[in-house]
Amino acid sequence: MRRGSKTYIDLATHSDDEELELGSMPFGRSSSAKYEDVDALYGSEGGRATFHLKEEEHHLEALEKMNRFECKDYDICDSQLNKLTNSVKSKKEYNLREALCWLLPIVIGVLMGITAFVVDIGIEWVVTFRYERTKDKIYANSSSIALPLFIFVSTSAAFTCVAGGLVAFVEPLAAGSGIPEVKTYLNGVRMKNLLHIKTLVAKLCGIMFSIGAGLIAGKEGPFVHGGAIVGSGVSAMASKALGWRINGKYANLFRNDVDHREFTAIGTAAGVATAFGAPIGGALFTIEEGCSFYSTFVFWRCFIATCSGVLTLHALVEARHTTFDVSEAKLGNHRDFGLYSDGDANYGEAFWYYVWEFPVFVIVGILGGLMGALFIHLNVKITMWRRKHIPVDKRNRRFYEVVAIAVLTSIILFSFAKASPCRTLPENAAIEEKFNEEEAELSGEDTVKEGRHMYFPRLWCEEGKYSVYGQLLMVPLSEALRMIVHLGETVDCTTTGCQSEIFPSASLFVFLVVIYLLMTLTYGVSAPTGLFVPSLAVGAAMGHLVGQILQNSVGADKITINMHTYSILGAAASLGGATRMTLSIAVLVMETTGAMQLIVPIMLVIFISKIVGDFFNEGIYDTHIHIRGAPLLEESGLSSSHRMITEKVSIGDVAKKELVVLPSKIQVRSLVEILKNCSHNSFPIVNGAEKSKMVIEGSISRVVLYKMLEHRLGLYNNASTAEGGEEEASGVMSEDLDTKYVLPKDQRRRRNLQNKLEPRIDGEPLHLDLLEFELNQENFLESHVYVDMTPFMQQNPFVLSPDTSLSRAYHLFRTMGLRYLLVGHAQPVVSGIITRKDLTEEHIKISIGKKVRRRMKSKATEDAEDVGERSANDTTGN
Repeated sequence: MRRGSKTYIDLATHSDDEELELGSMPFGRSSSAKYEDVDALYGSEGGRATFHLKEEEHHLEALEKMNRFECKDYDICDSQLNKLTNSVKSKKEYNLREALCWLLPIVIGVLMGITAFVVDIGIEWVVTFRYERTKDKIYANSSSIALPLFIFVSTSAAFTCVAGGLVAFVEPLAAGSGIPEVKTYLNGVRMKNLLHIKTLVAKLCGIMFSIGAGLIAGKEGPFVHGGAIVGSGVSAMASKALGWRINGKYANLFRNDVDHREFTAIGTAAGVATAFGAPIGGALFTIEEGCSFYSTFVFWRCFIATCSGVLTLHALVEARHTTFDVSEAKLGNHRDFGLYSDGDANYGEAFWYYVWEFPVFVIVGILGGLMGALFIHLNVKITMWRRKHIPVDKRNRRFYEVVAIAVLTSIILFSFAKASPCRTLPENAAIEEKFNEEEAELSGEDTVKEGRHMYFPRLWCEEGKYSVYGQLLMVPLSEALRMIVHLGETVDCTTTGCQSEIFPSASLFVFLVVIYLLMTLTYGVSAPTGLFVPSLAVGAAMGHLVGQILQNSVGADKITINMHTYSILGAAASLGGATRMTLSIAVLVMETTGAMQLIVPIMLVIFISKIVGDFFNEGIYDTHIHIRGAPLLEESGLSSSHRMITEKVSIGDVAKKELVVLPSKIQVRSLVEILKNCSHNSFPIVNGAEKSKMVIEGSISRVVLYKMLEHRLGLYNNASTAEGGEEEASGVMSEDLDTKYVLPKDQRRRRNLQNKLEPRIDGEPLHLDLLEFELNQENFLESHVYVDMTPFMQQNPFVLSPDTSLSRAYHLFRTMGLRYLLVGHAQPVVSGIITRKDLTEEHIKISIGKKVRRRMKSKATEDAEDVGERSANDTTGN
């Protein structure tokens, strides 16, 4: 690092005799946590704990990955400019902001409802085109195999080319579900292009063709990502790609990182809700899995966004089937994962269970956890192979891979359907196939052609029979899920035990194995794919199989086991085992299936599956975040090992010593040199040149410094330097600069300054080389030109003592959304104390009132003294 100027200090430049040991501080004071017994830290029983070489290499590799990410800072900037601007804001501005805080979530929900409606129509079209064209050729000539196979595979390949091409050649971040990436962003890590409109188009258009191509995928995960993009765009009231931007005095209210994060979280809730048709589950999903912070205000706005989104979706679906006659539209009579309307299937009587079945439910939960853990283990192996041989920068390879997987999937499914045994149609097939158009809309199916059975396809079988394997494998995956969970609900099987006969065990087993393996292979390919529907489908098959085994064990003539109950519990257990989410999954499954009566068993199997899965590995989303290498901060209580380390280590033991500090006033050319020679994103502002005497005055981010230089903010002429002080001026003093920098008194101009410093309003800062060229052209790099950072810096950054426990710092980072913490030996003079009661609105108003009265009294005293002095002067003059 260049050290031509003494305007900054690098704390790494200490002598050899100052070599820092574990527990010692760069400020000369040793930590209270200097460990003589290292075993106490690592819990080793075999002597002093040491890092093995492989383990150390693994940690260094993980840190190297983390260096590729840039973190966000959600701390509120407490600068002179912001405090002065906020102090004169009117009540009207605060009331308007409050109103928009509630209005914009409704807008987000409505937009996501419309988006979901359009995407569902697109999925319906591509799915119908592929499956109906294939079945037409089969029914036209049952002895023909080549032509139906060609249509089935070629349409899959064609649709996959669209989905894979959008990811490989348009936006790589549109791949997968997007949930790990959105979770990473909400945790405080920036990901370029994650929330761009280009990503939204690639994601939602791609998922239509991914599902249409027959990839083992669902739309729910991509809708989480899509909702996040919509939420971020609505809060910014702008789109750079579309050239759309709302301007005005109040258009910039939410164009900052803190509000942007909140509205992005609200968007994810609306995305989940419109994907599942589950408003409560959508809100809970965002709080449980998406947000690293919890805010009741955000939760309320998530709730209103999910309600408006689902209402919009259902209204559009109903209006479409009633020729947009609002007076005839009936809302609330269907569910996203339902097969019949509530009027056809009384869900209050469709699900039941016995008390003695709870041990069996535990087994279902264990199986779900094992299936999820194995899926994650296998998928990690495939993902690591994929990263090595088909990296992101090899776009052609990624494109060919997803097409190859789609073709392989189509061939496998077609082959099993062709080799399927045939079975006589059940006597109650007509009742089971009572068709509801609204349910068909959400499932991607069209009306059934005359002479064909919807849920019992004949395919290559003779009249009066249906294809056992083709029943589940030659339909969209979401439709197979609905059939496993709900088929037969309109038939009274409480006494006949006919539920176990709807799906033969062989059919469920083949479906479970085939879809499970293809799901493991598909997740992570270069195409938009969601995990929810595949995981629910294999889980439903597993639960149905367990129910059949139990039914055969107890005897169908003695007692009837509810297969629908076991299908739903298996689906919940499987999804819980893969994602390790709990409450949100329970509510989502309950809302989408109508299984209100099963809420207790659902919660039980999800909890059991999470415990079993956590014994082997992390959830699929956290696993992929760690593979990517993002510095995610999870809750400290989730890992006992991490909690042990953070409670026994002080922040002085892990704090970086390579710290670059700046004075509050510095030459512009020196500042440019510092920015060129270091990559730090935050700089402490100090008073003093020696390490032992440095007093922290504040801190400032690299982006703010760039923006200050770009707009020439804070620049002034240092008169002493220009007159031949420390350095001779090498040029003429700029006439545009004063001898000191003063903030404007006009509120409009101060607000304009705020906007110039905010990248979300003013745009990304210019490149440093371009900035340096412009400054040099305008003579701002002369020795007499200084920049004053005092009005724009964070005046009160978080500062902790080196002996503070790491657990406390971790808690501050995660809850406050910090990007950095300063470590120092601050020894301030105590001037007061604040308690919880002092932060209440009542106490604040009383304190302000006392302060105003003291000022008025002081002013009155001064006025009286002035009057007395004038009277005395008048008397003396006379």
